[in-house]
Amino acid sequence: MKKNLLYIFFFCLNFALYAQNTTPCAATWLPQSGNVKAINPAYNGTFSGTYLSGANCNASEENPLWYKFVAQGTAINFNVSTSNCTGLAAEKGLTFSIFQARTPNCQDLKSMPNNCLNLQNGEINQAFDVKSLIPNQLYYLQIDGLSGSQCEFDLSYSSAQVSANFGTVRGNVLWDKNEDCQKDINDFLLKDAIVVFKKNSNDSIFTSIDKNGFYEQSLPLGTYEVYASVGGEKRLWKNCSFSKNTTLTTPNIVLNKDFLVQKEKDCSVVETDLIANAFVANEKTSIIVKYKNIGTAKANNAIAKVSLDPSLFMVNVSKPFAKNNNIITVALGNLEAQESGTFTISVKNASNLANTQALVNEVEISPNLVCFNNPSWTGGEIQVFATCKKDSVRFSAKNNGITPVPVNGFVIEEDVVMLVKKTMTILNPKDSVVVFTTPATGKTYRLEVDQAINYPQRSMPNVSVEGCLKGNTGTFSVGYYNQFPQDDADFAKDIDVRETESNIANLNKFASPKGVSSEHYIAQNQDIEYFIRFKNKDLNPVKQLYIVDTLSEFMDISTLRIGAANLPFEYEVNGKNLLQFKLSNALIYGEQVKADSSEFFVKYRISQKKDLPFGTLIQSRAAVFTNLTDNPIFTEKIQHKIGKDFLKVKVASQEVFLKGVAVKIFPNPFAENAEISISGLENNTEVLTLQIMNNQGRIIEKQEQMGSIFAIKNNNWAKGVYFYQIHNHKQKLASGKFIVVE
Repeated sequence: MKKNLLYIFFFCLNFALYAQNTTPCAATWLPQSGNVKAINPAYNGTFSGTYLSGANCNASEENPLWYKFVAQGTAINFNVSTSNCTGLAAEKGLTFSIFQARTPNCQDLKSMPNNCLNLQNGEINQAFDVKSLIPNQLYYLQIDGLSGSQCEFDLSYSSAQVSANFGTVRGNVLWDKNEDCQKDINDFLLKDAIVVFKKNSNDSIFTSIDKNGFYEQSLPLGTYEVYASVGGEKRLWKNCSFSKNTTLTTPNIVLNKDFLVQKEKDCSVVETDLIANAFVANEKTSIIVKYKNIGTAKANNAIAKVSLDPSLFMVNVSKPFAKNNNIITVALGNLEAQESGTFTISVKNASNLANTQALVNEVEISPNLVCFNNPSWTGGEIQVFATCKKDSVRFSAKNNGITPVPVNGFVIEEDVVMLVKKTMTILNPKDSVVVFTTPATGKTYRLEVDQAINYPQRSMPNVSVEGCLKGNTGTFSVGYYNQFPQDDADFAKDIDVRETESNIANLNKFASPKGVSSEHYIAQNQDIEYFIRFKNKDLNPVKQLYIVDTLSEFMDISTLRIGAANLPFEYEVNGKNLLQFKLSNALIYGEQVKADSSEFFVKYRISQKKDLPFGTLIQSRAAVFTNLTDNPIFTEKIQHKIGKDFLKVKVASQEVFLKGVAVKIFPNPFAENAEISISGLENNTEVLTLQIMNNQGRIIEKQEQMGSIFAIKNNNWAKGVYFYQIHNHKQKLASGKFIVVE
């Protein structure tokens, strides 16, 4: 090791970088005898292979020894004596570090540990006390030479403080192509799968597949439900018959457990993702498109169609292409099942980009087959569009299906609902129509509509407009476009919304959607895309880069979909919430040396756990380790809150549709009871209908009666704005709003 390493995190960093992988595969259990006698191997400048083994392993320039143990309590006391130390440096001795699971720092990413490292200078006896441990948690002890020295040592500890009651499960996830449910040479390694170990409904541990097709996980002894979750369209796969329960009964046991899966049906599903690093006015940007046939059959004549933002000008494409205005078409050829690839589009950014302006780039791949049809689907398919025409914003809808379909939707102005959800029109097959028009004021507008009932794909039609100005002059609002999700839930489509930047930080983490208001509200069951970017602002190149991202406990890790990146990388999912990206042989130049090769950026998508309670706070952040810094660099914390009815509403307080009619509400606002009275009707004996709706347009109360007064009562309604409509048998008479307070 290097001399005089002063900071705890530097040692943790040194572990993450020089070991190339934070999994000490061949770590041995601390013996129950409470004593270890050994020789620390000398540093020789090359990897000696002393702990290379099995499935998911590491290589190192140095040769530390690894031991693993399970903490019985919150502390453990080591005593060590060294002798016969040799080495070239003036300081000779050992270093001792404690690591939790596979994280690259000594305890976790939540706080700076104060006890993970101890140095032993010279041949002396020394106590090594470790505190703040988590009972029943697996830890690794690393013993290495100080400044490259080699020592004999005697390590003792209380056997009551440690336990070896852990076992290991490892194996492969394989596509059983000949469908005999037997592992053989015809099987295909599925590297996008995640293996889940479930202790109970609220306690699961996850592990991914490494580049060689193996998974490996150490677990406390006990019984687990174990299964493999194949990435992408999970309905395409079925498991061969096997015992779902796995029991680890003997300390240090290693179980080999392979998962054989078969295709449920023949169908190609081409998944795609698009990512761009940063958009700065008048500079170049790289856009990377990733694609993979995650299905079980060949995708014939696959084509990727990329729609570039109008503010971008194509420079070149890394594959043969055709261009029509700002639409780039790339023929991908026939894609075998599980075949993948990428291509890059280099663009020049316009010189007049506003700060934080939204640039929107989209990729869609065909064929986009419907593998699982819904027999209840009647055949409608809605697509929505937005245009900026001279002095107005115009939203339109088209029915691409084969049967008529109603267009039910609403319009949002920035973060305010300006048109409450209603049936805008009914579209016949192949028809399109303008459904809403508003003046071009420079505000950001969004149209959301319901997809046809029981539509078999994952589309949620929506479209937004930013920067539409009368005469194309003036200023416009920014920062609203990416508050809401885009219509890219289908595997074959991705919409990347990136806000322009003027000063690129060395580390960023962004989320899409951002969420509404300072609380960053999003709806239940809404996927989140995360984007992580590292920029090297040092003069020296980064040769090793390691990113640890802490996923929220409220996200379903089995739904993780790793997206595009600008450089080759490996990733690992481990434990309850760790996602790690590793670039062991990177060459990321300093931005002042080679600006166009100074970044690494990557994107991934993940789903919430089903029906999270309102008010749930989803938080995450990432830490980056490089060979240039002593301590990790942390991103800002990303936060979302699960909410409902979080949009404000902009609507006239009262609209009357029949001359002479008047409506009064008293009191307004109210807490418990109010009356709505209507006057000016020629016939006071006709039946009137009152409908009350929340700010999402859902009818929460309906009354029918003869007479001019409706009594309304707060039926446990949340405080906020509500809307009413009054009808007779012929027409709508009036509409308006009232406010419920506590």
